[in-house]
Amino acid sequence: MKENKLQYQNRKNEIDKRSIQITINLEQENVKLNAFNQEIDAKRRDFERINSEIGPLISEQIIEIRPIELINEDISKVDKQLLSYLDVDDSLLVEKDQIIASLKEINRNQTDLEKDIKAAIKTEGKLEKTYYDKFSVVLENLQSKVNQKFDNSQIRSYCSLELTGKFEDLGVDIKAATSKEQLKSFTALSGGQVSLISICLILSLQEIKPSPLCMFDEAGMFLDEKNSEVAYQLIKSTLEHNPIQLFMFLPKSSSSLFLLAEKIIGIARAGKNEISSVFRPKIIKKK
Repeated sequence: MKENKLQYQNRKNEIDKRSIQITINLEQENVKLNAFNQEIDAKRRDFERINSEIGPLISEQIIEIRPIELINEDISKVDKQLLSYLDVDDSLLVEKDQIIASLKEINRNQTDLEKDIKAAIKTEGKLEKTYYDKFSVVLENLQSKVNQKFDNSQIRSYCSLELTGKFEDLGVDIKAATSKEQLKSFTALSGGQVSLISICLILSLQEIKPSPLCMFDEAGMFLDEKNSEVAYQLIKSTLEHNPIQLFMFLPKSSSSLFLLAEKIIGIARAGKNEISSVFRPKIIKKK
């Protein structure tokens, strides 16, 4: 009995599987049947609409019902009649087919070209972003060095450097103030502030990418005596870490500025018509 029960159980499982499969197939057939019914309903509605529009005309014999073969013959006759009015022969028709084929090929090439152009623009955008990010990092480093020089020289100023414009006309917007909250454009600063910021900016650039020669022509022209001394002290301290030659053309100023120089060249002229003479001045240090 156990063996029989096991056999019946196996048969029952098979029958259940078949039942499930039949149920699934039935549902699929029902879905197809519903789709067919919907399609038939759509075609019936189209037929009713066409019949409502054309039916009265046919019943009144306004439109003649003709076989499709006769309609095609009439179309062929009309095409021949149209050709007789044009200066067209078979060679031109062949050329027309060739032109159409060429236009299709051009269209395909144009599509490929547009894809290449879009890819190139995308690549260019990525390249511009790469360099923009690189410039931003360099500018951030430069800004940090400039502000560090302000701190080292106890100059109460803060400088901000920011990239402006699109990649084609990329520029740098320089702002400065005594604090981050009061930043204003470089063009709105006084001559002395512009001089100090310019000196710190040039010295920072020298540290990032040293040059074998750097010349300052009256760097303290717009600075008072105190700030001039601060500026030249800053120049000297920077040049100690960056060995470059320095030429300073100084107007009348305090002797403290001249004491910063390693070598001083004096130029004097006795009169308007005299030849200038070069001499070696002596710096007398006060006790």
